[in-house]
Formats: sequence, C-alpha cells, structure tokens
Amino acid sequence: MASIGKFALSALSAQQEVSIGLAHGHFDFSLIKLEAPAEYQALGRHLSSKRRVEAEEGMVHATARKLGSLFADDLPKVPALKRAYGLRTSEIAENPAFNPSGKASDGPLGRLIGADGTSIWAAATSGPGALEVHLLACMLARCFSGEEATAVWDELVRARRTVLLQRLGEETFPASTLSLAKVEIRRDMLATWDASARSWIRTADGAMRLRQTQLLHIIENLGLTTSSLSGVYETVMKVWYEALSVVNRLIEGVGQLVTEPQVLIGLSAWHIYPNMSVHCDRPTFVSQKDPLVAQGGVLTVGIQNLNPKSKGITWSVQLQHLKFYGKSTSATAAINSTSTRILFEHLVQMAMGSAMASWGSEFGDLARTSPFFIALANQRSKEISYNNTKTGIMTGVEDPRIFQWVTIFGQQAQLFQSASASEKQKILRRVEFGRRRCSSFLTVHPALVPRAFGFGSYERILSMLSDVEEQLALLRRIAAT
Repeated sequence: MASIGKFALSALSAQQEVSIGLAHGHFDFSLIKLEAPAEYQALGRHLSSKRRVEAEEGMVHATARKLGSLFADDLPKVPALKRAYGLRTSEIAENPAFNPSGKASDGPLGRLIGADGTSIWAAATSGPGALEVHLLACMLARCFSGEEATAVWDELVRARRTVLLQRLGEETFPASTLSLAKVEIRRDMLATWDASARSWIRTADGAMRLRQTQLLHIIENLGLTTSSLSGVYETVMKVWYEALSVVNRLIEGVGQLVTEPQVLIGLSAWHIYPNMSVHCDRPTFVSQKDPLVAQGGVLTVGIQNLNPKSKGITWSVQLQHLKFYGKSTSATAAINSTSTRILFEHLVQMAMGSAMASWGSEFGDLARTSPFFIALANQRSKEISYNNTKTGIMTGVEDPRIFQWVTIFGQQAQLFQSASASEKQKILRRVEFGRRRCSSFLTVHPALVPRAFGFGSYERILSMLSDVEEQLALLRRIAAT
C-alpha cells in the first residue's frame, strides 16, 4: 500500500505542476518524472544506464510526456492492460538471452548492449496517456516502415492540435487545452520514438517466439482489412481505441468476439496471448496459456476473407506528409507470419529449399537430403583442416571461404535430424516455402543449379578422385549396382 500511496502522491504533484505550467504557457515536459508502476520496475532495473538516463531525462522522455498529454483526454481507461504489459515487458527484460548486459570488455558500446526498452520506461515515468501512446507506437511499428510510421505520427500530432484548437471555441474548456494546442513535437523526436518501439517489438518477438508464431499463423489465415475512415487521424484513433478497449477486457477475463481486426494488431504488437476460439474453415480452440490473461478471456474469431490471395491483416492509410514535399502517398502494410523479422537459421532453411527448387520432389525433400548436406559439410571440414584445396569438393578453388555455405547447410541438416517431430515439421515448412516461393532467391535461373550440386554425376565424382585405385573402386561399385 505504501508504494501505491507514493505513486498517487507523485502523480498528484505532477498533475498540479503540469496545470500551473500549462496555464502560464512555459511548461517543460522533460522536467517531470513520475515513479513507474511496480510492474515496470524490473524493466527499469535491467535497462542499460545510457537508455535509462535517456528515458528519464532525455528527448524520448519529453516525447512520451508530450504525446501522452496530447491524447490522454480521449483514451479509454485500461488499467488491466497497462499492468499486464508491464509484467510482460519485465519478464522479457529479465531474460538474459534477449537482454544481455554490457561488459567492460565491450568497451564504449557496452552501454548500448541489451534490449531497447527506452520508450517503455519513458512512458512508465511520464504520467497519463504515455503508456497508451507507447502501445500505439508498437502497433504502428508492427504495421509500417520507419519512414511511414514517423509520417503517421506527424499527421496525428498535426490533426490532434487542430482538434484541440477547435475545442477552444467551446464555452468552457480546461486551462491546459490552450497550451496543449501549441505543443511542438519535432519529426526527429517522432522518428526516435518509433525506432525505440520498433527495436523493442523485435526483441519481444524473439523472446515470445512460440506464442507469437502461433498468433501470426492464425492472423495469416484470416486475410482481413482494417476499415479506413476519412483521414489518418480518424482511422488510427478508431483502431487504437478499439484495440486498447478489447484487449483490456480480455485480460480482465471477459470473452470478446472479433468483428474487426484491430484487436489482432494490438495482440501481435503487445505480446499478449489470450486463448482463441477460431471459427473459419473449421472450429479450432487455440490454447496459449498466457498467465497474464484471466480465465474466461477467450477471443472468438469468426470472420475470414475467403479470397485465397488475401493473407494476414492489411492496413492502408493516405499520408499527406510522408515527405516534406510532393503529393500524398498511400501506405499499405500487411501483418502475417512472413511480415516480421526471421531468425538467421530460418533464412538458411528457406535458402536450402531454394537451392533444391529444381531437383524435383524426390530429391527436394530435406528428410532425404539431410545426410548428403551433412556429408558434404564434413568433407569440407576435413579438406580445410588438411589445407587441401587441390582435390575433393574444393578442386580448383583459390579461396575456400566461398564454400562456407556448405558448412551452414550442414549445420541446419544436423539440426533437422536431431529435432523433435513437431520442430521437424516447422523446418520442413520453411524449406518447402523456399522451394516453392523463393526459387530465384539464390540464382535468377534455378534450373542452372544441378541436382545435388553436380555431385550426383559420376564424371564429377571421378574427377575429384586423384588416386587411380580410388577411381577404379568407384567404377566397380557403380557396375555392381
């Protein structure tokens, strides 16, 4: 209770200072810092010193306070969501695998090592509206590129100031409205704000990989489009308000029915995973077992676009200020299982599928070819260790480093052989995706990649054997089969 009282007192004090400063038109948004809620304290402790200072005293803190103050009056109350988000971010920040600490041996870059939770901590210490604004930053970062998201923020700020100026025409209005309508937030501040949120969701994607992948696969099968209103401000405010409200109710344990895809954008950006009852092709119950969602908080999904070309969730906005000059530009984003960053090993698995694109279904199956990739990698390793580039698989190769891909493919083949049955299926899906959809990833003409890289040719194998006895032994083996 003491900590709650302390937080309430700091919030009351800050509110009084804000009101006085705004009334006189000389309020510095970077001066006031609140104590962060208890759920966010672990995140703050695990931030690097440089990021914590920036979040509490720097430009990101000022941005959080300004944006929060601008929008706070028109946002829903979402205490359950803010509490759950704090617990989730702290959980990720406490995981050393995704938030390593800088060491003395890292030199001056040590202060930059670790997860970028700057915008979260800035929002947590900035008062009303700031955490909700950070949640919107994650939604925009999930959907749009950095340049597009910054342009969206710029238009939101412009439109919000216009809305507040219109309210000044009313008979009564809060004293703070006059100064809020004049708040200036530079574009570079908005870009930094977006970059921090964008960095965070990439870290969180990795930390929550299994649940996140499951959610994205569900989203991919829906093929939905967010409804667009007359302008960017109206559209974003509708998506934002609906996502905040629905996810808050889910966390409280109140089941919700999806009628529009906004809530799914929020879930994918905030890493909250309610159980889902999906009624599309056939009824399916997806149990995510997220302890942050109270029992009963089941999301029922019963909408689907039957167009097979539609994948994931599509969100389009018309940007007037993507650049400082020129015509308005339409920005369209899609959220699905391929729209987020992937792990390097996943990329290699798709590259393996691409390499096997022209080998035919019989030889393009990793279950069949993994022993070949492993043997090839082992042979390269032997030739490297003996410094032998005159014979074997590197015959005539001046720089053996160009065969590094052989080792990488071999490592993934070994990973496949030692994986569980469910993990093997995931790897096979990525390989198959590379074979079917990315055949030109490694070469413009996939047909030029010979089956087994040419090692299925007896002539090629014979040319690799420098000893006559070895050549004769191979010929006898061929004749016997």
